[in-house]
Amino acid sequence: MPLKKAQERLNAYIKNLDGPLYVIGVSAGGTAAINALAGNPNITKVVTVCTPYTPSPHRPNKLIAHSIRHTRQTLAAMSGKTKTTILSLYALYDQVVPAAHNRPPGIRVKRLLAVGHGPAIATALFLYSWSIRSFFVRQIR
Repeated sequence: MPLKKAQERLNAYIKNLDGPLYVIGVSAGGTAAINALAGNPNITKVVTVCTPYTPSPHRPNKLIAHSIRHTRQTLAAMSGKTKTTILSLYALYDQVVPAAHNRPPGIRVKRLLAVGHGPAIATALFLYSWSIRSFFVRQIR
């Protein structure tokens, strides 16, 4: 399966990096970021932006659905650590990934004052960069 090979390449690349790492995953890349978190102890925290945590019934995509299933297993295995290691940013309205699909239980979430998938991603990376940075550097107990 090409998705598994892509995840393995990402994990291998990350393992060759030094020091504590912070990862941002955008849209479907958020599932890859969370799956990388599970396989790499040097990843400290992950922020996902407009990431689906539930497969979309009106836009079926087998690769994304498989990645989401794997992500849900990863989150279940992490149990109580998700609040301190993962932040999920989602839009007021997103036609690609509705808010109900990107607010998984047990994860810290933040709603973006943005409408639309692309604009919400841009808003997160530019206007909410201070929020992302503070999540990365803050020690949460």
